[in-house]
Amino acid sequence: MAIKDLRTFIRALEERRDLIRISEPLSVDLEVAALLRELMYRGGPAVIIERTRENTLPIVGNLFGKWDRVMLAMEGSDPETMASKLTDLVNLRIPQGLFDALKSLNELRRFSQYFPRSVGNGPVRELRWDSIDLTRIPAIRQWVHEPGRFLTFGITFVKYGDYRNFGYYRLQVIGRDRVVMHWQPWRRSAMYGELSERAEVAVVFGPDPVTMLMAGVSIPHPLDKLLITGVLRGEGVELVRGSTVDVEYPANAELVIEGELTSEYVRRGRLVITWVFTQ
Repeated sequence: MAIKDLRTFIRALEERRDLIRISEPLSVDLEVAALLRELMYRGGPAVIIERTRENTLPIVGNLFGKWDRVMLAMEGSDPETMASKLTDLVNLRIPQGLFDALKSLNELRRFSQYFPRSVGNGPVRELRWDSIDLTRIPAIRQWVHEPGRFLTFGITFVKYGDYRNFGYYRLQVIGRDRVVMHWQPWRRSAMYGELSERAEVAVVFGPDPVTMLMAGVSIPHPLDKLLITGVLRGEGVELVRGSTVDVEYPANAELVIEGELTSEYVRRGRLVITWVFTQ
């Protein structure tokens, strides 16, 4: 059975004494990033930073800084076994005749437990902010010469027709309700955003750990990354449809920002930044 959400994963880390809590406030301007780098380089524990000098929400970091924490997220699944399942899934072929059709039906039934499932509600809907204030979310400045503060671990979900994708794209906060989406134009999500009449997105923070890991993996079009995530989790990801956007995202996430890309382009020096979105 998969670890269904981030909180279950955090409790498991605490039971293993592989997570520390820091109550002294740190600044999101360089200090948080410096601590997380040091913990990762030293093979240190995961960490929850309970307070920041800027009074943002708490921060959890270095979740996957060691391989044994990755394996914990995967429930100890053997990578070779998972690779074999994924190979079987990719090699499913169009049936030729009745016998092949019956065989394919059995194969699809075997994989059906991994399909993403739509649900009506979930923990991500438990609390709704009355007004948008992105400065409450801990956007950090990692390096001295960075142009601003960035959300670095938000997972952007985007769709185009029947296709969908999700991944990590740095989000530069430029106001209480505006961020700049940093993604390269050749990326799959960028392609979907370009092709859509309304480029709606949902930026999710803190879904289950396997979904967090898979957000950093490139999957070629048209494969459904959520289906592959389900195979690795051992069960399908539960999804809710957005309240203000036609995009589905994990129901067990901690936080979501729903918004629409405005198709504005921002250029700063040599860095070309594509699209601003607002909700």
